Parts: sequence; structure tokens; C-alpha cells
Amino acid sequence: NNTTFAGWTSYNEFFKTVTFNGCTFKANTNPEIYNVIRPYSESVFEGCEFSGTELWLDQLAGAKITLKNCTYKGEKITDASVFTIAYGDASSIVIE
Repeated sequence: NNTTFAGWTSYNEFFKTVTFNGCTFKANTNPEIYNVIRPYSESVFEGCEFSGTELWLDQLAGAKITLKNCTYKGEKITDASVFTIAYGDASSIVIE
């Protein structure tokens, strides 16, 4: 909750759902580190800001991602704009 992440954020809670509330995901200052979020578990992002990062979805994991009232670089993420932050198949991303 209400945390800023910079750089690579990868996690796996196995069969649990991971929820981020009011978090900011931003680029780091080290160009050698990826600026991605790589969820292997079902994840909910609510009221989060993405700026300089992208969702890197692992197709083998099949993790469902829900974005509720989230923004990318200050603009609300929609079904059409989700492709600007998704690396890979965005079909597992639900926009609410």
C-alpha cells in the first residue's frame, strides 16, 4: 500500500492474489536494470500510477492482472491504452 517501486519488480505468491493499492511504479536511474513488473500470480493494482515501467507478463504463468482506476504517465489506463504498458499478450489484463 502507498509504496513506490523503481526498477525490476517480480513476485510469485503461488495460488494467492497480490494486491497493490495506491502504489507508484517508476523507472530507476540505473540503465542496466529493467523497468518492469513481472507478476507470476494473480494481481490487482488499484489506484496505481505506472510511469516508465511496463507490465511484463509471463505467458506460461497465465497470471490474471486487474487494473482498477490506474494511470500510465498521468493518463487513465483503458482497454485501448493497456497495450502501451503491456509486454506480451495483454489478453490476461482486465481493466475496471
